[in-house]
Amino acid sequence: MEILIMRCKAKVAILMATYNGEKYLKEQIESILKQDFKSWELFIHDDCSEDKTLGIIKKYCQKYPEKIHNIEGNSTGCAKNNFFFLMNSIDADYIMFSDQDDYWHSDKIVKTFNEMKRLQEKRGPNIPLLVYTDLNVVDSERHEISASMSHYQGFNIHKRKITDFLAENTVTGCTIMINEPLLNKCKNLKDTSNVIMHDWWLALVAAKYGDISFLNESLIDYRQHGNNSVGTTKYNYEYIFRRLKRGRSIRKRINSTRKQAMCMVRSFDIEDINDVVYRYATIGSQTRIRRLFFYINNGIIKSGIRRTIGLYVFG
Repeated sequence: MEILIMRCKAKVAILMATYNGEKYLKEQIESILKQDFKSWELFIHDDCSEDKTLGIIKKYCQKYPEKIHNIEGNSTGCAKNNFFFLMNSIDADYIMFSDQDDYWHSDKIVKTFNEMKRLQEKRGPNIPLLVYTDLNVVDSERHEISASMSHYQGFNIHKRKITDFLAENTVTGCTIMINEPLLNKCKNLKDTSNVIMHDWWLALVAAKYGDISFLNESLIDYRQHGNNSVGTTKYNYEYIFRRLKRGRSIRKRINSTRKQAMCMVRSFDIEDINDVVYRYATIGSQTRIRRLFFYINNGIIKSGIRRTIGLYVFG
């Protein structure tokens, strides 16, 4: 599929992937229109919705032709590939990512942008950078479930190193802002089949080749409902017990992170066999003891003791 690349005229390009999102889409777009930060453009690619989603998008494009754009293209098959398609379609100074069913607080862009500028002044304009925030977890009617998703899920979200992201992702895509160097680093990925999710890939690449900053504020209402493509689960003892009983699924999940690391090895021609990404990608062929020593020696842990034990026992 030939991709037509558009240049965002505003400071921030917001990429929105949609599919059968008519129920909450208007509310989400309205929350973007109400942002305190005004230098943005919204680029939407719909993945062949069967409801009224595309009609809603076209109405907003007609009403705000300088701000909202419909990016035409074939079905990509899933949210991950939809976002990669959008990344390959847009050039911009800064990129943010929007789900179709959340609600952005009015200061979301400006606070994230200010943190990005602070990080960029510290690291320089050519370094791939990523900023992410916490989320306010709400139900389908936006009644608060938890003021902090990181607390709700028991995640350690103060992560910056590549070893922090090999086995676990704590970066939620709809909170992210990246700069153009990171966008360019992640464009034109030939095979996304072993990438678990676009936000995880962005975090890996930023941690490996640039820098990451976490803004400890919840700037978005992250809606939980039956149709979420990716949702959140409360981290408690019942959840832990269910996971530990399903050792096979844990091994499968860990193996998928190794495949993702191997995708990184191939995408960026990592040839050093001592590189931690290369070693993580190939550690599955080693004995359990060697794998355990590798995890410990390289500080590869997950959020909390129980998740880490799961990695060490089943990984």
